[in-house]
Amino acid sequence: MSKAFDKININCLINSCKRIGIPQEALNFIKFLHQDRKAKTITAYGLTDPISLYSGIEQEETFSPLLWKIYYDPILSYINNKHKSKFLKIKSNSPLDLIFSNKPQSITISPLAFMDDTVWHCESKENLQEILQDVSELYQLNNIQVNPLKSDLLHISKSKTSQTNTTPNYFLLFKNQQILPRKPDETIRYLGIFLDENGSSKPTINIITNKINQFTHLIKFKKLLSIHISRLFNTILSPAIEYLL
Repeated sequence: MSKAFDKININCLINSCKRIGIPQEALNFIKFLHQDRKAKTITAYGLTDPISLYSGIEQEETFSPLLWKIYYDPILSYINNKHKSKFLKIKSNSPLDLIFSNKPQSITISPLAFMDDTVWHCESKENLQEILQDVSELYQLNNIQVNPLKSDLLHISKSKTSQTNTTPNYFLLFKNQQILPRKPDETIRYLGIFLDENGSSKPTINIITNKINQFTHLIKFKKLLSIHISRLFNTILSPAIEYLL
């Protein structure tokens, strides 16, 4: 997304806050904070004259990320409810399933969003294209801008066999702009997790190996006691590896 905080429609924000039951006093406070605002732009020749702001929330405020989540959640909820049958479903044996020999239950992967990064998982190109069409209309209504050129498309094939380095001949459309797929030998990263077309764990294993090598290289020639090394491992390396695993 482009300039997510700057494009928020204040009236839509208030409606989103009403949706989750925020009291009227708090709604009035939020509206008061975002009305009659002015800003100046820094240029090479000094500050510009004051410019009135009619949309957006403040970038550095501590409550802005929470307001963004409230603002964006109705879109995710609507898409999830309307297209739930089209999202990717996976099956995995839990420890209890293994103990009691139960059949694994399928889990639907709902839309994943962290601030202005969103991931849509579908089982077919046609389903994903239909979802993107609805998403595009909702984004337009809520003044949310997306740059298709910065969007990633990854097709995880069922086959684990090696792939050629040729780009698949399919694409998605978002606002009549093409989103081309990554090449089979390329990976994409979402919140520190790396994925490739084969759905393998190799990219993540490589990252883990590199983190361990970097850690050992940094402390190799340091004059550290065992308790120092233990503390560094428990507070720095171990959480990073646990997250990737």
